[in-house]
Amino acid sequence: MTEPFRFADTPVSSIEDLLKLCQQFPDEAVNYLIREDFEKWLAYVGKTKLANYAQQARQSSVSNEEKLQLFIANCQRTSTNTVRKQPEKSQESVNFVTKIFQSMKSIFVGNKQNTQEQKLSTK
Repeated sequence: MTEPFRFADTPVSSIEDLLKLCQQFPDEAVNYLIREDFEKWLAYVGKTKLANYAQQARQSSVSNEEKLQLFIANCQRTSTNTVRKQPEKSQESVNFVTKIFQSMKSIFVGNKQNTQEQKLSTK
């Protein structure tokens, strides 16, 4: 079991919670970012892409507050891109699948009827 990140003595086990706390407590979040704490924990929980975002933000040549905002924005963009919408089914594809099932049904029912007729004719 992975250990949660400790943010102001609050255990954090999800990225969403981490980002909320970063926004609520930006001064503390900047310290974690600069000390590489985010990078290490994110790598530890297998979020290497987000760990790379923390590293890139930390190494960027902007103010500490901008580094934090860059990190948060990249993480939020990644988390919204991972939730993908199921593709919608077009009416054409639904009609096509319906026709296939109807054809299969008629073949199966037709074969069953032919078999029954053959049995009756042989008696």
